[in-house]
Amino acid sequence: MVDDITTALDDLAREIRICTRCPLHKARRHAVPGEGDAVLPIMFVGEAPGADEDRLARPFIGAAGKRLNELWASIGIGRRDVRIENVTRCVRGDTFVLLGNGRSERINKLGKDRYAGTVLSVDATGAIVERLVIGWHRNPRGTHRLLSVSFANYRPQSEHIKGAAVTEDHPILTQRGWIPVAQLTPQDKIATGTPGLSPHQLSAVIGMLLGDAYLNGKARDLNITHGAAQVEYLSYKQHLLANLGTSTNHIRRSTVCDDRRGNTYQKVRWGSKQLPVIGWLRTLWRDSVTGRRIIPRDLVNRFFSDFSLAIWYMDDGGLNGRHEGRLYATFATNRFSKSDVEFLVALLVLQSHV
Repeated sequence: MVDDITTALDDLAREIRICTRCPLHKARRHAVPGEGDAVLPIMFVGEAPGADEDRLARPFIGAAGKRLNELWASIGIGRRDVRIENVTRCVRGDTFVLLGNGRSERINKLGKDRYAGTVLSVDATGAIVERLVIGWHRNPRGTHRLLSVSFANYRPQSEHIKGAAVTEDHPILTQRGWIPVAQLTPQDKIATGTPGLSPHQLSAVIGMLLGDAYLNGKARDLNITHGAAQVEYLSYKQHLLANLGTSTNHIRRSTVCDDRRGNTYQKVRWGSKQLPVIGWLRTLWRDSVTGRRIIPRDLVNRFFSDFSLAIWYMDDGGLNGRHEGRLYATFATNRFSKSDVEFLVALLVLQSHV
């Protein structure tokens, strides 16, 4: 009977070492089967391998293993006297946590360092707040599946979280409230903790992108440039979009040479941080093939407002058009295609009757 148990455990260990049944195998170095005599009277069961265990393919050899060795020694036994197993044979600790300072860090590093600072959380009203970490505890995963949740808009190698690996009963904040991750649908909108745009801000950004704002070809930041005389106007825009952060600590000034007139002038520039929401805007406002600026008509039809019109006019408009003795406002549209200009004309006609 002992031989049968030993053989069965050896077969199980070989199966574990080559197992690819769940996504965890993609991030591991080694799967970690159990260790110890099959018929020993004492078994210790851990939650999952850590970084040291993953590297050497042996259970409980990291910090937790050292602590266990001390505890065993205090009662007169050692590793040879026990069987050691894990609930999960391979697991990754690369789920990111947003910290109070706005940065993010992998949860395994936070646990290893016994991080005692603040993290960003969500209160009962849905607002993002800072909360103090008061302790670290391990909870066994048991029979719960480990699921991967990823966000559609993120920039690889950025400081922003691209997703998380969580148990199926882990609650995630959506527009429907707190939902266990196993019950998420493709239509759910997930609170990621990264900055977004309110409808009022989106209305403003539409006016800016029709005017002097621009989105870089590959980067995920919003940039706005004005002449130096409009620095207060630029400061207003910066304040309006303050939650997007800024790529610099201040509005930058520079000197530009105008070759057509042979003189120079001062300009001021502000740029946001690189964010998923700006990446989403870039996919809408730029043609994926030519890179040319285009107008996302569904978005503009939904969010264009008097506020959008006012910003567009302040950026690229003027009262310098006359027809039959009447003064008209004009807008620069040379960056858009003929069909987009026709759409904008129809939009302005509609707006004038609202």
